[in-house]
Amino acid sequence: MVAVLAVYYSSQTSHNRARAHLATPYLDRLYLEPFRLVGDPRVIEDARLWMPEEATYRVVTGPNVRLRKPATLESAIALVRFHLMPRRLVAGPAGWVLCYGCRRSLLGDRFQVLSDGGNGVVFGRMR
Repeated sequence: MVAVLAVYYSSQTSHNRARAHLATPYLDRLYLEPFRLVGDPRVIEDARLWMPEEATYRVVTGPNVRLRKPATLESAIALVRFHLMPRRLVAGPAGWVLCYGCRRSLLGDRFQVLSDGGNGVVFGRMR
């Protein structure tokens, strides 16, 4: 009898977890909490969808960056790098730009915004 009750309660717990998982929006399930470091998950997902797999991109930080600690910023960039693979992060000029806390004017007139999270994270391309 104890074993039957244990199996019953175990199945109910699994069912409740599965239901909670399904109720969570797709991007929240995809990015989980660590990916919240990168800003708005929609911007990173847009970057993944817009950029060709052979593309190069750069990450620019501006005066309004919210990730003040260097280790936190490095972690965010590492997560972006992981998510955008096989695209390559470069230090110099690139056709695609992910901007943390910078003003669009910093990137010049050639920068075309493709996704703006409204929280200082912007993704776009250089025309």
